[in-house]
Amino acid sequence: MAKDEWVDKVAVRAGVAPAEAKAVIDAMAEMSRGHERPGYPVPIEAVDPGPNDAWLLQAPKGPLRYQPTSTEVGRLIEDAHRHPLGIEFLLEGELGSVAVTFGVHAFTVDAARRRLGVTLG
Repeated sequence: MAKDEWVDKVAVRAGVAPAEAKAVIDAMAEMSRGHERPGYPVPIEAVDPGPNDAWLLQAPKGPLRYQPTSTEVGRLIEDAHRHPLGIEFLLEGELGSVAVTFGVHAFTVDAARRRLGVTLG
């Protein structure tokens, strides 16, 4: 499968623009370079999924959707109150940084911000 075809399939599956999918795939390839392990194929330049990677492009069809639970959102808010960076970091920090710091999905961060009455954009 050619790189463009793979990027298009990933974009459709993730519900993002092809340029965004390509940027993420390229970044992942860059991070994985030099960390290959026998038995764990890393797509060369993240362009051609091998036979062991075909599951990446299979069902379910359509964009992936993550729906955080009320419990997850509440736990994130509680964790933010106890964290050294504080609730301000949850409310104003860069989305990806906040998600990684607290070990949650970015949609959970968005939901917590909405619950607290903050919309960024």
